Amino acid sequence: MMQIEDYLYQKDLFLPLQREAGKPDKMEDDKWKVLDCKALVIIRLNLHQHVTYNVSHATTTKELMEALEALYEKPSASNKAVVQQLAAVDLKFDNEIQALLLLSCLPDLWENIVMTVSNANGNDKMKLDTMIGAILDERISSQSLRS
Repeated sequence: MMQIEDYLYQKDLFLPLQREAGKPDKMEDDKWKVLDCKALVIIRLNLHQHVTYNVSHATTTKELMEALEALYEKPSASNKAVVQQLAAVDLKFDNEIQALLLLSCLPDLWENIVMTVSNANGNDKMKLDTMIGAILDERISSQSLRS
């Protein structure tokens, strides 16, 4: 999300990111709607197809950013809390369990990669490094498709 925000600042389309407080008092409503729509379109064009589908209901930049935050930030906070609790009891997990925990923490958008990686191992034990590599490969390929 930071890259999208940076890009919008570069194109002088940052005001919609500041939600309703971003609209200058002197700006006409029609001009605000156009500015907001430009920011909304740029953000959508930079999202993966699966993400766009999950936030397609958003009609303003404010709604879109709230939908993206709901998709990504809230699960991260709960995952962080679980990790902190596990660290507090000093549990040690073997490599396969760590890999499974990683896969289970991914958002629903990653269901295809989770299934692909899980099935690719067959009866072999999953390895954390393999999971991380597959996730990074998926991230890189999805970014290159958007470019």
